[in-house]
Amino acid sequence: MKILNILRTVSFVATLLTTIPLFINYLTGNPPAHQMIVHLHVWFGLAFFVFGITSMMLMKKGKHKPIDKRQAD
Repeated sequence: MKILNILRTVSFVATLLTTIPLFINYLTGNPPAHQMIVHLHVWFGLAFFVFGITSMMLMKKGKHKPIDKRQAD
């Protein structure tokens, strides 16, 4: 679970960092100087999306664990 949190955080930061030059280019009306920034933005965004959904599913699964009847007694 800890590795998933690290991967989610790294992919979010990378997506955020690649957003800055793309947003500046958008505001100035220029196309991106390097297509690699666009590709990195898309791939890191996709990774963040996948890691985020996986993390949410694991957290939800952990909340609905059946109660051990031995502990209830």
